[in-house]
Amino acid sequence: MIASLAALALLSAPLRQFLKVTASTLSTLTHVLAAVLAQVYVLLALPLRNNFKSRTAMSFQLMAVFFTVCENVNTQKNSAS
Repeated sequence: MIASLAALALLSAPLRQFLKVTASTLSTLTHVLAAVLAQVYVLLALPLRNNFKSRTAMSFQLMAVFFTVCENVNTQKNSAS
C-alpha cells in the first residue's frame, strides 16, 4: 500500500513531462489512492486484528472519507485562488 503511494510520488515528475498532467491532477490521484487504501485497511485489517465490531470499522471508514473530502476541497480552493 505504501509502495503504491511512493511509486506515484516518484513517477509524478515523469508523468508531468510526458503526459502533460498537472500537479493538481496528481495531487487528486494521490488523495484518492490514499483514501481507497485507508478504507481497505479499515474494512479488512482492523476488524480482524483488533476484534472491532463492524460499526466501529464503518465509523473509521466514514471519518477517513470525510477527512479526504475536506482535504480535496481545501486543495481545490487553494489552487483556485
